[in-house]
Amino acid sequence: MAAPDPGAAPPRFAIRPWRPDDEAGVAALALRLTVGLPPWRDPLPWAAAAQGWVRTWAARASSADDQAVFVATAADGRCVGFVDVAARRHFTGAEEAYVGELVVAEDVEGQGLGSRLLSEAERWAHQRGLGMIALDASMGSARARALYRRRGFAEESVRLVKMLPPGPRPGE
Repeated sequence: MAAPDPGAAPPRFAIRPWRPDDEAGVAALALRLTVGLPPWRDPLPWAAAAQGWVRTWAARASSADDQAVFVATAADGRCVGFVDVAARRHFTGAEEAYVGELVVAEDVEGQGLGSRLLSEAERWAHQRGLGMIALDASMGSARARALYRRRGFAEESVRLVKMLPPGPRPGE
């Protein structure tokens, strides 16, 4: 591997493990998880739930070996992305890494940060001997799904939903 070029520009983003003082920045970015929601999903409860997840898993990640959160910061110290990854057991019994959330700030999309955050999650998985990494993606987020395909992810299952008409429910 070639030595880094000392005259090269410094990386635009630093990626590091989550710290407690990242909570506000990460929670604000979690609102981006509403991008690409289908029209039948109300973004307000979705956003509130996403921010709740952030508080739950970020606090746990700082003391757990089976989970990690990596935060990307810009040169000005602003949080511009994050990824959370955890070891989990697939229903078949196989252990795998699972990316729960991958978020990049809108103003830095398309600059390779999502790919770098995925690399960090993959590195974490390799260090734990996990041979597979999985994630779920919103069907409405074409840009994210294109990134996942470029990174070698393949569709394994598709979740289908059906809205039921309003009316009395059984037992009413």
